This record gives sequence, structure tokens and C-alpha cells, in this order.
Amino acid sequence: MSFIAAQICSIVGMGMLFASFQAKTTLRICLMQCVACVFLTTQFVLLGAFTGAVLNGLSLTRNVVYANADKPWAQHRIWPFVFSAMYIIAGIFTWQDIFSLMPMAALVLATFALREENAQKARLLNLPTSPLWMLYDAHAGAYLSAATEAFVLVGIIIGLIRFRKIDKF
Repeated sequence: MSFIAAQICSIVGMGMLFASFQAKTTLRICLMQCVACVFLTTQFVLLGAFTGAVLNGLSLTRNVVYANADKPWAQHRIWPFVFSAMYIIAGIFTWQDIFSLMPMAALVLATFALREENAQKARLLNLPTSPLWMLYDAHAGAYLSAATEAFVLVGIIIGLIRFRKIDKF
């Protein structure tokens, strides 16, 4: 039963990730990814993939900070480095195997991408995160997440093409 519940959480979470890259602003990308984090964290807990669960849980905190980018406390340049350090430390403590490196690398990239004010640059920096998550998901038994990462990758590419004239970089 928990395997089925994990796959359902996967579908909802990945759907939110796909939709997030269709948002016009980095703020909206962050907010939609907050919702995705809740479902994906639950999925990994149900599968016993604790590196993915803890790192996704930390991503929720990161996205909340980034969604408040208009507030002085959230504007400090230190945040991407703080979150990257948290991902690396959490990844070390939840290390299961070599595959634990993949979500760590993906989330460090995404951390800097989401700090980017230009949504097109944010999408571009997020491009390598899907293949990294795909490998981790497949290894962890999050099969629908692995398959859905292909759609997230397509969503990023569509967003890059769709908004290429709006957000010149």
C-alpha cells in the first residue's frame, strides 16, 4: 500500500514541478515547487529513500525563503551558500550509496537557479537537475517520478522556448 501511495505522491509532486516551469516569474516557480516538495518528500519517506526525503524537505524551506525575495531578510546573498551547505551536510548524514550524490548535486544547482531573478536563466540552470533526479528516482524505486522527470525536462525546455523573447539574457 505504501508503494502505491508513494507513486500517487510522485504524480502530484512531479505535476507541480512540471507546471512550475511554465510560470512567468521565479516567485511563482518557487511557490509551486513548495507544493511539489511536500508530495515528493512524502513519496521518498514511503519508499525509505531518506536522502531524497530529507533533501526535498530542506527544499521546502529554501523555496519559502526564495518566495520572500522582496523582503530584506531573504535578499542576502548568503542564502544559496547556506542551503547548498545544508544539502551537502544532510546528504552526508543520510548517505545510502553513490546515488545519494545525484539529488545533492541537483538541489545545489536548483538553489542557485531559483535565486536567479531572470526566469529564463533559472530554467536554464535547472536543465541538468532532471537527469540527476531521474537516476536517483529509478534507483530509489520512485519509478513514476523517474518517468515524470522526463516531462519536467520537457517542461523546462518548453518554458525556455516559450519565453525566449520575453526574458532575454
